[in-house]
Amino acid sequence: MDRNNETSVLRFILLGLSECQDLQPLIFLGLLAVYLVNVVSNSLLLAVVWFDAQFSSPMYFLLGQLALVDMSFATITVPQALVHALTQHRDIPFTSCMAQMFLFLAAGNMESYLLAIMAYDRYVAICHPLHYTTVVTQPLCLKMVGASWVVVSLHALLHTVLASQIHYCSNHLGHFFCDLPPLFRLSCTQPFLNEMVAFTEGPLEILSPLAFILTSYARIGATMFHLRSTSGLCKALSTCGSHLMVVILFYGTVVWLYFRPSSSYDLARDQQVALFYTVVAPALNPLIYSLRNKEVPADSLCGTFSQLQDQSSLSEHQDLQLLIFLGLLVIYLVNEFNNSLLLAMVWFDAKLRGLVYFLLGQLALVDTSFATIMVPQALVHPLTQCRNIPFTSCMTQMFLYLTVGAMESYLWAIMAYDCYVAICHPLHYTTVVTWPLYLKMVGASWVFISLHSLMHTILAARLHYCGNHIGHFFCELPPLLHLSCTQNFLNEMMAFIEGSVVFPSPLAFTLTSYGCIANAMFCLLSTSYLHKALSTCGSNLTMVTLFYGTMAWLYFHPSSNYDLGHGQQVALSYNVVAPALNPIIYSLMNKKVMAALKRAVRKILTKGT
Repeated sequence: MDRNNETSVLRFILLGLSECQDLQPLIFLGLLAVYLVNVVSNSLLLAVVWFDAQFSSPMYFLLGQLALVDMSFATITVPQALVHALTQHRDIPFTSCMAQMFLFLAAGNMESYLLAIMAYDRYVAICHPLHYTTVVTQPLCLKMVGASWVVVSLHALLHTVLASQIHYCSNHLGHFFCDLPPLFRLSCTQPFLNEMVAFTEGPLEILSPLAFILTSYARIGATMFHLRSTSGLCKALSTCGSHLMVVILFYGTVVWLYFRPSSSYDLARDQQVALFYTVVAPALNPLIYSLRNKEVPADSLCGTFSQLQDQSSLSEHQDLQLLIFLGLLVIYLVNEFNNSLLLAMVWFDAKLRGLVYFLLGQLALVDTSFATIMVPQALVHPLTQCRNIPFTSCMTQMFLYLTVGAMESYLWAIMAYDCYVAICHPLHYTTVVTWPLYLKMVGASWVFISLHSLMHTILAARLHYCGNHIGHFFCELPPLLHLSCTQNFLNEMMAFIEGSVVFPSPLAFTLTSYGCIANAMFCLLSTSYLHKALSTCGSNLTMVTLFYGTMAWLYFHPSSNYDLGHGQQVALSYNVVAPALNPIIYSLMNKKVMAALKRAVRKILTKGT
């Protein structure tokens, strides 16, 4: 671009998440809901850590720091985005833009350093438990956290100063907050110095804590290998699994967003990635980190997943029933709204008649059913003292739950096959992927998993139970097996043998499809082809990992090892939270679905006026 076209930029205009005015109320409500969940959940965790004397150990100090960073992470960007969604004035002064970027980079990098310190804490606790209290001390944690703040502040300051020196040819910033990639896009010339620093100092800054995390977990893995203790392995996995999951999500989005040339910047994709790791992920962190910790829920945070004496309840604490009711209701309504909207668009919009949208509609239907099978009952129980359920109703609920849950894995396998054909054999897509084929695949999946669910339901119905107090908020296999009077050998044998066929089969099919896609990308060695494939398949792979990770944790271990609190948390995650996120992850990243959503909103507003 010609340097004569340079302008003296005093204010930037943030274009926001969408330029469509009809979508602004929807964007506002969605952002507000997630932001409130973020602030409330992290504030609650922060208050517990700061004011409860039982949580004064270094581990909880780090959890408190993480909650503070997560809350700040969203607060730096979301309130401004909420205002812009409701007003026509979307400008921000140049100095405010630079200040926002500095705070955003500092808070974002601080999260990676906190994850590294927490990995070290887990390493010492598992590999050197007898020396934990002498090695991991409060002064050491204070020094590490303080030094991290200094390092990330200098890093953020460096990039902010360099960004402020760029000559900008436009002030229309294609984002909902000030960030490096969209600012580079406005540069009159290639920002060589900025990108060189981003590719040299940036990886050192961000990947150093990642290397520390991987080293810590490598040492933990080596220790577990030498001990060869099943109980120790299960304890280590349950302690570290959630941390590793968040690390993968955090670093995956950061690497995708920052470590590539500004010429490959894509507004829509990068906005969605930024929205995920700045708003959604920080809202989920308190659930992933702290509610999986036995001491936090049992003693203070929510009592939400403590051991039950009443059937089908999330907590025995009466004071928390209203909080549980409101939390479940909000997430359930978000689930139903998101999936019903997607389902309506797929069914009624003539431009969404393709086979891939048929699969998206099936996924939305399954996700809606998944939560509806058990959440309405769980909503009634917090408000009443009557928490019993007839035996036949319990068995029916379990049958429906197993069927719908397994169907989701088969739909992902079919979607992976669709992705494979579209990427590896695009010229043959219309002849290979046909309506009769997909109808047969979906129909056969429903029949197969119905037989699978029926078998496990019949086996569970034949058990002799020594109690009728189910330690869960709905009827499911692990808590039912836990009530058996005798060792339920046949049930567990079938769960390990037949279950190991029903669930890993679609996973193996999914992995094979993506293996073929990866091989095709490796052979072509095309950057544009690689970006297209990753953007198409990334969301599916993310949800497949979360789904199978939680399923494996919950089902593939003996009932004697069943843990009430962890089982409830995992079930709540993949029954309610994940189905609510699926429409966002799968469909809102699709341009055709976004266009259909805009058309639907315009029709509603037109009829209203």
